[in-house]
Amino acid sequence: YRASDGKDLGQSPFGYLDVTADGKHVFSAGARYDVDYTDATAARYSFDIAGSAPIDAQNHRDTATNIDGSRVYSASGYPYNFPRYNGLTFDTQGALPGTYYPNNVELGSDGRVHCASDVGSDEDVWIYDADGFLVDSFRASASSYVRARTLQVSADGFISILAVGSNNNELIFRVVN
Repeated sequence: YRASDGKDLGQSPFGYLDVTADGKHVFSAGARYDVDYTDATAARYSFDIAGSAPIDAQNHRDTATNIDGSRVYSASGYPYNFPRYNGLTFDTQGALPGTYYPNNVELGSDGRVHCASDVGSDEDVWIYDADGFLVDSFRASASSYVRARTLQVSADGFISILAVGSNNNELIFRVVN
């Protein structure tokens, strides 16, 4: 949808994705697509794959990028971490640790990375600073799992909001230190 007037611009060919603030780059499963909106008034747009990062990620579940696309994170069922790459140069930049089946990743406005996995252990949610150092971690719910792609971060970056569920459905709000 076009933000200015809500016009439907058609179906997207992408899976789980995130978009840069200017809308020109779309990231999904390690790939960057460059979007051309010159014909968007006719409800058409074009895109070309610009390249892919050489990350070892399977069973892709979520993607997050910062404003300009220079930091992109992936949550993939395997390996059990959150790969990071530069979405402009496609250089890999390591990975943030997780546990079985990562399924959520979001970037806060303050640069912190909020991550979650759907297999509960002692911890299934982690918050890292922009340099990759662990800031906070916790278990979302003792009786439920974190639902895929439900993690959101408040505008100020200080509250993680996620949905958990098995037999019951809950929203968890966690203030980040």
